[in-house]
Amino acid sequence: MVKDPQVVAVKLSLGIFGQGGAHGTQSWADPVNQTIYILMIQCRGFNNGDNLPMRKAFQPAVNAALNK
Repeated sequence: MVKDPQVVAVKLSLGIFGQGGAHGTQSWADPVNQTIYILMIQCRGFNNGDNLPMRKAFQPAVNAALNK
């Protein structure tokens, strides 16, 4: 659960929660905006999934498509 937004989470709503997988797959549920995000990827050999360029671009792209 995001209580103190940092890094890529800085643009997320407080209270958003999610799960990250071993190879980059991630999901988030945002109760404030009533939105669920699911990123299905397979990428290994990285230390921090939040620093992947596709991860950084994912939520802003979804929000733009939803006009949020």
